[in-house]
Amino acid sequence: MRYLGGKYRLRKQIAEVIKEHRGLPLSGKVKPYWEPFTGSAWVTTQVDKEPIYASDINKYLITMWKALQNEWEPPKNITEDKYNAIREGRKQVSDELMAFVGFGCSWGGKWFGGYARGEDRNWAREAHDSLLNKVDKLQDVNFFQADFLQVEPPENNMVIYCDPPYKGTTGYKGTGDWNADKFWNRVEYLSNKSHKLLVSEYKAPDKFDLVWQQETKTDLNTKDGKEKRIEKIFTI
Repeated sequence: MRYLGGKYRLRKQIAEVIKEHRGLPLSGKVKPYWEPFTGSAWVTTQVDKEPIYASDINKYLITMWKALQNEWEPPKNITEDKYNAIREGRKQVSDELMAFVGFGCSWGGKWFGGYARGEDRNWAREAHDSLLNKVDKLQDVNFFQADFLQVEPPENNMVIYCDPPYKGTTGYKGTGDWNADKFWNRVEYLSNKSHKLLVSEYKAPDKFDLVWQQETKTDLNTKDGKEKRIEKIFTI
């Protein structure tokens, strides 16, 4: 499913960085894992060995993941009229369908950012297939709705991976204004209560260390093709 800021292209590489901090292979023991900005759950699908927790501030999104775990199947087609009726509140639907339409049927995966059309593609069908293909890898994940800036970790001594809205980029409509300073303060606070806290961003405050980076293409088109950026992971 398309999702603004999703980590489809880098999911395996990021999961390897996470794996390095979760435990020693010979012991068979791993640290509990929490992903508080799970979004489209691309990275979550690559993380194995319980316990795994995934949360997001968007209640519709979390309801959708739980419904999928319970064998809910999203529709294979959403018309533009139905999309607009849901977006404008003229048609009442379940929370899981709201998430599917709001993200999966919107241009660029931006929350109700406009009906995805063109290119002779059925975007709803593609989102449907993507979700059903990944849900088997998410059956053991503990999903819950929470605001990272306020919630405490679900367990002690966790490995935490954050993929927040990036500073200076398009925010996530429907979840309020993003305060990057509050985020980094919260990261520093939770770093003292966790085994390791990792953050995806383009830049971080000076006290944070760069542990991984890789050039990647974004979904933004330029005259030379897809725009390229350097994805980075920081810790403290």
